[in-house]
Amino acid sequence: MKIRLIILSLFIAIVCLCNAQKKYVKISNYNNYPWKFETELKKKVLYKGDTIAYEELKKIYLDTVELREDFFSYALLFSKKYGYSQAYYDVFTCFMDFYPYKGRNMDNETASMTITFLLDAADHGHKQAKVLIQKYNIIRGKKNNRKYIKRIIEGEGLPLYWKG
Repeated sequence: MKIRLIILSLFIAIVCLCNAQKKYVKISNYNNYPWKFETELKKKVLYKGDTIAYEELKKIYLDTVELREDFFSYALLFSKKYGYSQAYYDVFTCFMDFYPYKGRNMDNETASMTITFLLDAADHGHKQAKVLIQKYNIIRGKKNNRKYIKRIIEGEGLPLYWKG
């Protein structure tokens, strides 16, 4: 009897694991691709540095309101691991979106990270990042980066995703 119970629980565990690995995301407002195999895109992004897969994953996450915050980790990893300029800019915009300046002040440490990702995006050749740095006279190494953040939000508005 115990052996049957163990075999049954192992079978259920294997079925659950197999189903968990094939996760599909339905994209309701992305007309060209009604279904995407999300797991395959993630593998291409994280393990192969595939920029096309990164951009497709970005479309899925940013077009689906519930998934926007989940995109941050992929942008962060892709920027640091592969040095992709758009990913650096995406991390910057994620930070800006997480901390809208309406009534909440971004702490200086987070503001410094945010500005660092903007500067890194520019260093890696991102055009919009270069425009923002020039427009707001942003310099690496400043101590009070919250002023930069406030000026960018007041001048550009939020969210910045659609402007990149």
